Amino acid sequence: MRVNVGQACLKPAILLAVDGPGFEALKTPMIARVEAVHARTMLTPGIHQAYPKNVDRMRQAGAAQIARGPSGESAWDGQSLLFEVSGAPMFGEPSLSDEVFGPSATTCSLHVAHGEWGMSGPAGYTLRQTIQINSQ
Repeated sequence: MRVNVGQACLKPAILLAVDGPGFEALKTPMIARVEAVHARTMLTPGIHQAYPKNVDRMRQAGAAQIARGPSGESAWDGQSLLFEVSGAPMFGEPSLSDEVFGPSATTCSLHVAHGEWGMSGPAGYTLRQTIQINSQ
């Protein structure tokens, strides 16, 4: 999200995690980090114009904004945003997983008891990373 003001080919930036204390422990520093990231200049005016439209699409589809970085000084600055969605809406509403080219990311809490973890694949993305942590 911070690489090239979110304009690298690393989008969509979606973090899928099992809901619970570990997810909350991860989310808390993410919120603080996003709120500390200053807006920076985006690549072109067209990309900058598309960014708020795509952010609005996320909001209209049900994503809750949980963090916002400081606004920029330049007309082309992209403001960092962090959204949250629960598992079922994420997989039921395609626009929640569409690309938002710019400094935004979405966290998605999955409820294992409701079978949402199994809904998480296969996704249509080519760039993926998986981290599985078990404290036992």
